[in-house]
Parts: sequence; structure tokens; C-alpha cells
Amino acid sequence: NDFAKEMFSTAGERNIRHLIIDVRSNGGGNSNTGDEICRYISSKPFHWISHTTQRISEPVRQQRNLTLPDTLIHYPPITEEQLMQPYPDSVRFNGKCYLLMSHRTYSSAASFAWEFTRFGMGVAIGEEVGDPAISTGDVIYQQLPHSHFTVAIPYKVFYSYGIREGEPNRGALPDIAVPKDQ
Repeated sequence: NDFAKEMFSTAGERNIRHLIIDVRSNGGGNSNTGDEICRYISSKPFHWISHTTQRISEPVRQQRNLTLPDTLIHYPPITEEQLMQPYPDSVRFNGKCYLLMSHRTYSSAASFAWEFTRFGMGVAIGEEVGDPAISTGDVIYQQLPHSHFTVAIPYKVFYSYGIREGEPNRGALPDIAVPKDQ
């Protein structure tokens, strides 16, 4: 948050008119980072996620310190009132934004690309991101009994905002399709 505040403050002071955000080969991180950047560049309310489904099991309870019983939890879709609000015009970036993305854009970076493209925050250039609109999220880790390999097991499914029943489950698509190397 501090980095974004300083970056957009500096952009305003220097009258920067074009911003290029590069999430090619970005494996993700903290979804709040993308949300914070969107608050500076979006002119309308937004959100990357519509709803989630979460499977609680004994291994999930143990690793996440939960007391819930074995269950499947369906969180309802967010309402328009629950969309994230952009910052006021006085602090928001009012120049043109460009997003560079690739097939190797995953997780929180892919979620950011979804917000950016779905809510028209600028021009997306590159390739479809690696994570589809309906994808798994939070994971637990388990060691396999014979090979002793450790595997990540997702226990949440995320539904990106605006994905409709029957719509192809694709990742964020660029406005201008270009191989990532170019």
C-alpha cells in the first residue's frame, strides 16, 4: 500500500501520462496488492472475485487451525454494493494504463489481470493468462506415503467476477494479442 501510494503520488507530481504494468511470468503473491493498484487506476467499482466454494476436511482443519466440521461451504456472490471502490479523482491516476500479460501469469497476478480487463482499466497486451476464470486457490501441503513427495492440495475454488454459467472457462484475454517475447 505504501509503495502504491508513493508511486501514484510521484506519477501525479511528475505529470506522468502513461503507465505500463508488466505481469508477464508473474506467479502471483498477495491479491491485496493488485486490488490496491486497481483503486488508483479504475474509474469505477471493481472486484476480481464473485464467489468461492471451500472444502473443509481434517487435513485442512489441522493445517489452518480451523474448528469447522467436515463441510462444503458455498460463499454467495458479492453484490454491486460490495465491489471495491476506486480512490477519488484527486489521487487517482488519470493517464493511460497498459498491462503486459502472458500464459505464465498466475494466481494473484492473473486475478489482477482479470480485474484490469473485465473492468476496462486500460489496454491489455500479450497472451491469455495461465489461470482460468474458475480456478483453485488456497492450498494445504501433504506428504505422499510412499514417494514422500510433498504435494499442494487446493481446498478453495474461486469464481472470477462476471464469469457466467456456460461461458468458456478462460483466463483474462488481452485486447491486443502478442506473443510474450515480443
